[in-house]
Amino acid sequence: MSDINGSDINGRAHAENDGGRAEYWFAVMQSGAPTDQERAAFTQWRAADPANVRAYDALAQAWQRTGAHADDPEIQKLRRRALAGRSNIVVGKRHILSVIVLIVLFGLLLSSLL
Repeated sequence: MSDINGSDINGRAHAENDGGRAEYWFAVMQSGAPTDQERAAFTQWRAADPANVRAYDALAQAWQRTGAHADDPEIQKLRRRALAGRSNIVVGKRHILSVIVLIVLFGLLLSSLL
């Protein structure tokens, strides 16, 4: 869980820019299981600065735009590579979402080139 300043409960700071925190909150909210505390902290973070809303919404829009590329063979190949060799490691939902965010960003790059 993070506080409004982007630090988790152990005091570790997340990315200093709004984009880094937006990515963190996007992963948390997309995990399918945010806690009540996470939802409350997310709501506080969004309300703290209009730039937070813009950064989060930009990620959400990018996620939607690139969803059409999820079945692209090149995207699937990158996904397999990212997950290869990790079968003996327990991968949490948020780690998987981090990989998905990277895939989304690659999709944005790919779509801008087309």
